[in-house]
Amino acid sequence: MRDTELSQINDWSVEGRKQYLEEHRITIEVILSNALEEFYGPKLSSVFGCQDKAKDKILDMFVSERLDKKELLKRSIPCNLGLFNQIDFWCKYKTGISVKSIQQISLDSNLLGHDGLTGNDIEHDIEKLSRCLTLFSHSVAPDIVGYWFLANKKLLDELIGFINVDPNVAQELKGSPAKWSKYKADASFRYLCLYLNVDSKVSDFDKYKRKYLTRGKNEPQYVADGTESHLEKFEVRKSVAKIIDYFHRVNSDAPPVLCQKLLKSAAKKSLLAQYEINDEFVHYEKLKNQLSALKSPIKEEA
Repeated sequence: MRDTELSQINDWSVEGRKQYLEEHRITIEVILSNALEEFYGPKLSSVFGCQDKAKDKILDMFVSERLDKKELLKRSIPCNLGLFNQIDFWCKYKTGISVKSIQQISLDSNLLGHDGLTGNDIEHDIEKLSRCLTLFSHSVAPDIVGYWFLANKKLLDELIGFINVDPNVAQELKGSPAKWSKYKADASFRYLCLYLNVDSKVSDFDKYKRKYLTRGKNEPQYVADGTESHLEKFEVRKSVAKIIDYFHRVNSDAPPVLCQKLLKSAAKKSLLAQYEINDEFVHYEKLKNQLSALKSPIKEEA
């Protein structure tokens, strides 16, 4: 069937797409079922679950506010019934990972050069990386996201084809490259808090979260709007110390290789200065040593 014979999606509002779905539901479900039958397998099931759930999730995504026609056009995705035949697009839309790229992961990724690591392990970790990036982008100022990409450029180069990175991201950042080091370490540290789900692991994490994982103005110091007392600043520093201690414990327990690389990107001397932690802070030397240790995995002796 030629594209001209497929029913075009003319109204891209949420209500318009819901109406389109109801008018063409039988045809859409047949197209989806056939496409899923052709592409389904262990890799795709890790993204959508069972085949029936995959169909329901794709239909939910079609009528979500997030779906953008401009993004479809940019990717040369058809804006008609043919959209429901694009399983690779729907997988990438859900997780930020391409199905075709996932299928090559065991062949192409340098991350597999570690004992006991499988393609499925890496696939799971990359999906988590992508999912947390979405959460991260809603939790911090846009510049901090850009600094994270710069801080993790080497890792992202290994994942080329799995995670899409705007090559011009650095051009949009404020200030000189000489001043970027502290912000790159800060961005990596903030992201790790989400990736390692620190909220449920570290007491008083909410004090850090309110300041550093609540989006404020897109300008240095990239923190939440509002003022804080000297006591509140001190409490935030104590929270940072607890987080560093937790990261050190994670690193000491031989974490997955992707996690090791993320920890390493936060292991910068400038991080303590960025958080106004100096040699007058209790356990300052211990924190410096713990940060330095994040540069390589350490297996604690039994």
